[in-house]
Amino acid sequence: MQIISLKKKFLFWVILFFISLIIWLSIDLVSTRIFLKFENQNIFSRIPSNIFHHNFDNNVNVIEDNSRFRNTRLITNSIGFRDKKVRKINKETTKYRIVFIGDSFTEGVLLDYEESFVGLIDNKLKDYNIEVLNAAVSSYSPSIYFAKINHFLNKNYKFDEIIVYIDIGDITDETFEDRLKISKMLDLSEKPGYSSYVVFLKKNLVITYNILNWISDWIYSERTPPHDEEKVDEFILDVVSGKKYKKGNWTINNNSFEKYKDGLDKSLKYMSLLKDLCNENNIKLTIAVYPHFTQIYHNDLDSLQVKIWQKFSLENNVNFINYFPYFIENKSPLEKRMSVIKKYFIPFDIHHNKEGSKIMANVFLERYMPIIENHN
Repeated sequence: MQIISLKKKFLFWVILFFISLIIWLSIDLVSTRIFLKFENQNIFSRIPSNIFHHNFDNNVNVIEDNSRFRNTRLITNSIGFRDKKVRKINKETTKYRIVFIGDSFTEGVLLDYEESFVGLIDNKLKDYNIEVLNAAVSSYSPSIYFAKINHFLNKNYKFDEIIVYIDIGDITDETFEDRLKISKMLDLSEKPGYSSYVVFLKKNLVITYNILNWISDWIYSERTPPHDEEKVDEFILDVVSGKKYKKGNWTINNNSFEKYKDGLDKSLKYMSLLKDLCNENNIKLTIAVYPHFTQIYHNDLDSLQVKIWQKFSLENNVNFINYFPYFIENKSPLEKRMSVIKKYFIPFDIHHNKEGSKIMANVFLERYMPIIENHN
């Protein structure tokens, strides 16, 4: 009986492995090209801008991979605003046009458009000859709000009303960099989000990409099920203490507030410019503020965020919506505060879930619907 050497056995398995790999990759390549036809927009749906820092690409209809969270669909219209369907937005319209702008909360990250609060408002107002547009994108802040609205007005788009949802994190985003100055220096050929290797896999070997992506999530993410109360509590405490997320602490920590005062001054400056822009173009302006769950946890009902923007609104004759009382009950016990956070925010994330979006939409509509009905 012939004995096969260890070296030959090793060589056999190496050759078998590479033959199997080549067969697998060939099947994946053919499947991707023929059946899956992965959309180009899926690669770079979020793009840089030399005018207002970053934006969505136009006419996108893709599934966004949200790692440990469920995948969501991202659809944009012809001017790169998140929307319910790909559609052309005309500069002029016979409808009354409302533009919402803000950061990730207003964009509705980790939610489909129909589940986001802007999407819910859109669905309600569509029967009243009102067109709703969502100009929000994650990480926007007042300098970008001004620059983006100014850009589209300069291109002769007609807006009747602008609703700005100013996030607590906006102040910190404005603190350490001149975002509009940086915009002018951005290389538009550099597409953010993926390395060249990931782009190659997503375009050509989508099955292999998904398998590798799942393995990566399993290794590196805290894949804890949402019903694990102990882990959810731990995450919340890490956020409200500033361990995981520092942007929300300046309203409850004097040292943090002093650190971000420059960002506040810049935010007030650009909101003043936006207000002047609206006045020049006969556009109604509304400012809305809402709490992160850091403010809910710390019972920050009479928050600096509310005081600052309420004062600004009063001094500039701007409509103001305060969402804090709808999420924070004065002097409520810790157990109640924790239950509110779990009810309205996505587990292991700082953004609103579907129930939180409903609160955001309902508060706006409670104020807005009587105005519409009185005019009809």
